[in-house]
Amino acid sequence: MRTAWTTPTRTERPRAAAGDPAPAAARVVAQSTPPPREATAPRDAAFPLEAAARVVAVRAGAATVLRELRAASPWAPRPLPPDAAGGARVALVQTAATLLSGDDCALDLVVSDGAVLELVETGATIAHDVRGGAPARMRLRIALGAGARLTWLGRPLVLAHGCDLVRETTIALAPAARLLLRETVALGRSGEQPGRLDATLRAFAATAPASAPTAPAFASAAPASAATAPTFATAAPASATTAPLLHERLTTADPALLRSPLVAGGAATLDAVILLGARGDDLPGASQLAAEGTVWRALHPRGTDPDGPALAVARAWRG
Repeated sequence: MRTAWTTPTRTERPRAAAGDPAPAAARVVAQSTPPPREATAPRDAAFPLEAAARVVAVRAGAATVLRELRAASPWAPRPLPPDAAGGARVALVQTAATLLSGDDCALDLVVSDGAVLELVETGATIAHDVRGGAPARMRLRIALGAGARLTWLGRPLVLAHGCDLVRETTIALAPAARLLLRETVALGRSGEQPGRLDATLRAFAATAPASAPTAPAFASAAPASAATAPTFATAAPASATTAPLLHERLTTADPALLRSPLVAGGAATLDAVILLGARGDDLPGASQLAAEGTVWRALHPRGTDPDGPALAVARAWRG
């Protein structure tokens, strides 16, 4: 039996100099470093993953620093050089095969007031055949502070035949925050039909400052050191302090419905670029939301490259 390596980390935060109010950048230290060939090795599905990776970005003067990077198999966030304007960039590296039967993986992204973060995935994610076992679960939780910016042009989620995945995405935006997100779902690998996916996305906008005592609570919110980040519940209903931006669900459980002209037809890939907190240009395939936000969708037949059209939309909306 062969199991995947994990790379637990601890975050060291150097103290700021006396009189310097700006937080110091975190330094991520790996406590164990597996051989490279083991980092992506297959693992035994009898040992499901229970992972929670985390990225916290905060504003420090004119730049954004990474307050916390927490690696948990199958994800290892790695810092990249900042962009020209001082925004933080993080690579999301997969260190193990994942989304096997019983896996429960979570990723928390917290971007504090005025901070700017770009998340870069290094490869596609494959939901594997569960072989009749329990479904896999993936939870993505995003919290943006006032005026924060997050760009995440995700790589495809590939639904292998026989997979069974529940994916929950929860997004909370404080006033003036902005999110640019790409979601791509590949309906099976070459020559196969997709397995089962039940994906929900729930996005909320705050109508009160994130620091208000009435702000709803997000189960995996930032620690006290990043108290300016918004905190929202993973299932927060609309209330006096939140309003729904976008709620949607995609399920592939019924092949006839999935392949109907109302959903995917004969497409191989479902593609979406989602802009929340601002309105994008009215491009072909785009729909304006009731609140501030725009969604672009496309269906791509097998053998075509979906990146070109989606990245053109993202460039137009990036702002």
